[in-house]
Amino acid sequence: MGATESTDNNPDHHHDDADDASSSNASDDNMSNNQIHESSSDDDDTSSSSSSIDPSHGGGFRIMSVREGSPAHMAGLEAYFDYIVGLDGMKVSENHDDFFNAVMEHEEKTLILSVYSILTLSLRQVQVLPHTAWKGSSHGLLGITLHYEQVDDGRSHGLRVLQVFPNSPADHAGLTPGDDYLIQIVDNNRILRDVQDLKHEFDEYFARDDDEANDGVVRIKVYNSRLSRVWIADISPSYDWGGGEGCLGCDLGQGLLHRIPPLQQQQQPADDDDEVSRSSEGKG
Repeated sequence: MGATESTDNNPDHHHDDADDASSSNASDDNMSNNQIHESSSDDDDTSSSSSSIDPSHGGGFRIMSVREGSPAHMAGLEAYFDYIVGLDGMKVSENHDDFFNAVMEHEEKTLILSVYSILTLSLRQVQVLPHTAWKGSSHGLLGITLHYEQVDDGRSHGLRVLQVFPNSPADHAGLTPGDDYLIQIVDNNRILRDVQDLKHEFDEYFARDDDEANDGVVRIKVYNSRLSRVWIADISPSYDWGGGEGCLGCDLGQGLLHRIPPLQQQQQPADDDDEVSRSSEGKG
């Protein structure tokens, strides 16, 4: 069982069960409020072609961001949780050029991606049509940013919100204790593997000039396990909120005891009428 740890170096209290690796950065991401879902192909040929791909061994291209309205977005690819481990039935290599050359060769042609989800713990086949006829096509034929890494159970990454203190920045951002996990910084795609990654982000935030500040907020991608939904929290870090230590105002848990549960173990998403409205102004 993790022990509560509080130091001057941490943005807030956190419960630490297992430390992990360093963070990964990529480019901007516009995805927000996306329902996490598991998709599959009805094409028997594509299912059989992936039988030789074992996502538990080797690496893949982790999807760091998905542009809204892009071919990748329309195909249901999920940032953070999805790894592309195969192209047309062949396992990918770590060479980025090989991957993007294959995508360019399939412009206006259907490309079959073997995608492993660390949320559903399953491999699925995704048909995508790379093309430039989408708004924002200057960001590529697929509209995604990628980072090659070993496929691991990233559900032990992220920071689980355990307690939110009244009138704190976390409270005003609408974070929900127990259900919400801080998983990624939106503006630089930094993966939040542990509390040190969040501390590093806040250190950079406070070191910026006023002109460089992003409207006084840090945009953090949050996964809600009760609703099976990713949403964006606009957080205004401050040490002057008047409630104690830390610039966020919440207790955070990390490691195996606070890992994101597999999707099949989570509660079914609530009806739209029951969902909690969140904004940077606070809970709805």
